[in-house]
Amino acid sequence: MMNQRPMVLIVDDDGMIRTLLQHLLEREGVETRMARDGHEALQLISERKPDLVLTDLVMPGMDGFCLIGTLRRQDHFKKMPILAISSMDGPDHADRALSLGANGFVLKTELKKNMPGQVRRLLTGRASHGNEQPQTFASDGRAESKSAQ
Repeated sequence: MMNQRPMVLIVDDDGMIRTLLQHLLEREGVETRMARDGHEALQLISERKPDLVLTDLVMPGMDGFCLIGTLRRQDHFKKMPILAISSMDGPDHADRALSLGANGFVLKTELKKNMPGQVRRLLTGRASHGNEQPQTFASDGRAESKSAQ
């Protein structure tokens, strides 16, 4: 019998963050795979397409911005959900990730609070790329829709 759990690829250069994300996602019944940077993520994606990519934005090697852009330029990955995370507060990282094609953004300080809901939203198909306004979460946890400018 095949495993029907959704699979999320976690991309982050920090092993502690990867482990935290893995723990949070597995509590939600999600299978996980992990990569240390965008290059490793692309290799894993070529082996098995995930249901969602959860990527840090600032990493050595290929960063999350480049990973998002690379995936969105390939037809077979244009609609794959991507959730960006970063420890950098402020609109620049979120706006850039969303403009490149991420479906949402969560601050690392808000992962436990906001990430599981964002992942559920993306995995249930309520936000396919281009059909719904991407969301980012403010420091106080309020969801903010980002409109195209």
